[in-house]
Amino acid sequence: MDKLQSRKLIREKLELLSDKDLLSKVICKKIKALNLDCKAIMLYSALANEVNVDELIEYYIEKCDVYLPKVIGLDMVAIKVDKTTQYKIGAFGIKEPVGKEIKPSEINIDVCITPLLGFDEKLNRLGKGKGYYDKFFANCNTKKIGVAFEVQKLDAIEIEPYDKTLDMVITEDRTYANN
Repeated sequence: MDKLQSRKLIREKLELLSDKDLLSKVICKKIKALNLDCKAIMLYSALANEVNVDELIEYYIEKCDVYLPKVIGLDMVAIKVDKTTQYKIGAFGIKEPVGKEIKPSEINIDVCITPLLGFDEKLNRLGKGKGYYDKFFANCNTKKIGVAFEVQKLDAIEIEPYDKTLDMVITEDRTYANN
């Protein structure tokens, strides 16, 4: 199945998934249980069909530096956030923080909790097609943890040379990791 077909299939499955909020809480609890030892973590503001990690943003703000992505043209930068951060609606209707824009090469992020559209057991990530995270990862050495609902798992994902493999994917049912 090519990437376009895979994206269409997963979007259809996500539309039928009714308990995203509950499943998101389960996934967030599993991430907290990892006891990630990090000085800096990157999270994201979720769209309607993505795992909601807002509780992780609040949780990690108390523990380490927290960054959220902002899309600028064809690239993605990081913005450090705290409890006083202001937000505005940015590219693709995503809630983005207002603040100093930091290029991935200028920052040391230990862990990046990453949204995705699909994944497979080899930890290949299927994004939405613009390559923002792949370009970000190419310039930022970080542990890449994808979060997804189990319905987003595919048998295999067609990969391109620029696609970056994840280190781990956490769903409500399983944790997939490279050993």
